[in-house]
Amino acid sequence: MRAARDASRERPLQLAAELVTATWTSQWIAGLRRTGLLTNREDPERTIRDAAAVLRALTDAQGAPLAQSRVELDARLLGDAHALDRDRLLHQVVLRGLAAAAGIPIPDGTREREQLWANHGIEPDLLSRTCLVWRVRVGTGEPAGRRLSDAAT
Repeated sequence: MRAARDASRERPLQLAAELVTATWTSQWIAGLRRTGLLTNREDPERTIRDAAAVLRALTDAQGAPLAQSRVELDARLLGDAHALDRDRLLHQVVLRGLAAAAGIPIPDGTREREQLWANHGIEPDLLSRTCLVWRVRVGTGEPAGRRLSDAAT
């Protein structure tokens, strides 16, 4: 019983080692093992396949990364514009991989996480952020206030 449970925990991690063959892969896998992030999850091997596709796309790029939103990346690679939403397991797994690739600890603040994504060419969902200020008018003469008022007009 215990051997079967241990084997089921190791399968996704072995798959990760097969799919991502970078120098930082062992650090990423060790972190996943240590935290048990994939333990008792629905289809952890699918999560690893999707994470590997994203990580290869972001870390194998030659030259400067092409800027895109996380939503665009999700839709293009995974067919789901919300696959990498912050509340999803896949987001956590990929974020750990990006941190391992950068040789840094897992960021714990929102700004640090967004900066890590940006370092790999992924910007926040620019469409949603634009919509959040739709028709906002700011009564200030400051440049940001003028810009928001101009955009509302």
